Amino acid sequence: MKFRALLGATLLSGCGGAPPPAPATPIPSATPTSAPDVPAPSLPPQKLSRWVPGDIFRHFDNGKQAAVVAGRRILISDGEATVLDEKPLPGLGRPVRVPELLGGGVLFTSDSHVYFASAFEAAPRLITRRASSEARIGVGRSQVFVEGALYALPNGEKIAPPVKDMVMLFGTPKGVVAAVSKTGDLYVSTAHGQPFKKSPASGVQYLGYDGKGIVVSSKGGSERLDADGHLVPRPNEPGMTVSDNVDAFQEPWPDFSRPPPEPSAAERLLDPLVTAMDAETALAVKGEDLLVLDGRTGAITNTIQGAFAGHENCFPIRGGTPAFIGCNDGPAMTLMRIESTTEKPTVERSFKGTYTQDFGDPPSGAPLALPKRCDGSNVPGAACLRKSDGTWVDVPAPPDPQKLLSKVPFNVSTAAENGAVYRFGWMNGNGDLIVTDSGQKKVRRIDANRFPKWAKGGIRWDALGIHDGTLRFLIAGDSPGVLEIHPDDSVTGEQLEGRMASIHDRALLISKSGELRETLDGGETFTDVPAPPGGAPKSGFFRCVETGCSLGPWHRVGWGPD
Repeated sequence: MKFRALLGATLLSGCGGAPPPAPATPIPSATPTSAPDVPAPSLPPQKLSRWVPGDIFRHFDNGKQAAVVAGRRILISDGEATVLDEKPLPGLGRPVRVPELLGGGVLFTSDSHVYFASAFEAAPRLITRRASSEARIGVGRSQVFVEGALYALPNGEKIAPPVKDMVMLFGTPKGVVAAVSKTGDLYVSTAHGQPFKKSPASGVQYLGYDGKGIVVSSKGGSERLDADGHLVPRPNEPGMTVSDNVDAFQEPWPDFSRPPPEPSAAERLLDPLVTAMDAETALAVKGEDLLVLDGRTGAITNTIQGAFAGHENCFPIRGGTPAFIGCNDGPAMTLMRIESTTEKPTVERSFKGTYTQDFGDPPSGAPLALPKRCDGSNVPGAACLRKSDGTWVDVPAPPDPQKLLSKVPFNVSTAAENGAVYRFGWMNGNGDLIVTDSGQKKVRRIDANRFPKWAKGGIRWDALGIHDGTLRFLIAGDSPGVLEIHPDDSVTGEQLEGRMASIHDRALLISKSGELRETLDGGETFTDVPAPPGGAPKSGFFRCVETGCSLGPWHRVGWGPD
């Protein structure tokens, strides 16, 4: 088997006690530094089009969003993304804005490197490499403390610490800085120009931050430093405490007394429990309400309140028009039909002893099939089918001369456009594939040895398309490919290079060189699609759903041409 691939020119992204000793003369750093802190070169801006930034992007100045993706800084403004670095910088990590009372600027930290720049758009300067990601980073006033060494900012010169044998340094957004010596003594400086003074605390083991001040854990228990540098009791209250200094600079600080924030529009749209009526409209369940979403942005365009009042545990079953939602109402599941985005759903019917997952994960517009009789009774090999005219009919079990139906649990069913119902199960859990085929009126057994090694373990029922009786699977993951089981039980396949995420007949393939290709027809053809700014990630989170795909720092909403 050879799949026809339409591979045009790939659209790449453009993308009180005695004061401690005074600091000594700066000691030259043993680590290299980059070029002077001047504006960095950048690639031409790229229109985002279908690409939406994920939550890795943070709001910086003037409404701009910024993130580091694969070692390159990306800045988003007015619907355009600018890649600030022509080439990735080794170990350039997440950007953290340093509070002005601690000198300002931006730290870029990763497991292996620490960089600094006067602003996100200024050229990062390498401060030091990290030998261990376990060691915490401390921030003072225009200083950063990494693995026992203190560096001046912005030049990166190694300097003597303000406290002898300093092992911890911690600064807050309000400008209070605490230091701990090797003997566990605590020193505090409350403002710029103020010397470090020894605190009564002893045996200090830990410094953290809880959004209100530095948390000090010592022999005296857990206390908090106030703005004047005094230790005060710390009440037992809910909230978050961070141990890494750079995490103390979160804006705004998480408030756990309030409900969690709503997801972004793109995250809402790309939730696996969202189903699409068409390219422009998607549906989601929120409690008793039905949310109607813009299929291109995820914005809520309508809310049908009380759409599922009196029902519980409601989940999408299938998209298209009509779309179907199932509510697991105790002993019976209620199937709801949605034909309008302005009116409440209609009850189609109920099924005893049935749950929404029994319908599998059919693609939009496909016939619904249930792996039992329409009255809810379990008959091996039988199914219940909703025909295109809206009627429900029982599909009898096919002949079973090898007596396979009683040996294999059939938990997955799906139906082709012509109404043929297929049910799938594995002998002994991972042996031969057993298929009940109502179209051919037989129970089929496909020898496990016919499957290529690269496809084993990658067959998913939500990545299946049925074309003229041929079962076509889009094998996702790091060993992707297209696998076909033909009506005569022969098996063919083509392995692909790169990484792939798939859903039903659709998939997004990332080549080893970072190019993106999309299929909308079960792998028969692949076409090039624009990569996100900075290129497609070669590792990390990658998932596709009916409404688009998530690739680590980016979301691609929708399918097909931009």
